[in-house]
Amino acid sequence: FATLYFGKNLGLQPEVLLIAAGDAFEGDASVWDDVLWGPYYGQVKYSDRVLYAALPVLLKARLGVLNLVAGPTLLVKLNHGSCHLRADDEWLRWHLSYTGLNSLDYGPDVFSRFLFAATAGIGVELPRRRRAGFFLLEARGQYVFNNVLGPGEDLDFDAYGIVLMAGYGIGSG
Repeated sequence: FATLYFGKNLGLQPEVLLIAAGDAFEGDASVWDDVLWGPYYGQVKYSDRVLYAALPVLLKARLGVLNLVAGPTLLVKLNHGSCHLRADDEWLRWHLSYTGLNSLDYGPDVFSRFLFAATAGIGVELPRRRRAGFFLLEARGQYVFNNVLGPGEDLDFDAYGIVLMAGYGIGSG
């Protein structure tokens, strides 16, 4: 990121971030009985993962060591996404691994190529003594306005979350 200040306390901060997003849910292992020679017991955890480039353009206000940021964010999908499965039942876990069904790649149109979001957050800058620069701790909330799933999918899937960040900035602006 880079902050372009208009004055001492107000600036514009464009950023480029990599965000790994996803969802996880559990289902009954017995649904695999007919597919992989069951019976199976327990649960199967399904974890979806997609990689995005997030491009926020944030208005930044400095209030002493505190920062407030808010603005629009464009998220661009970088991969098709994948689903990873983990079964409680040891025999089902082995079958999923052996057949390659424990990691499934999604098709190119399952998730939307572009997501439009709003981002807002608060951070603190801790200056270093005798050195130019500062430590930055920040918490942000993000809400996506459009459907995360692609246009061919029948479900609406909302996305929102909290991002916690830590870093070191060069120069004190």
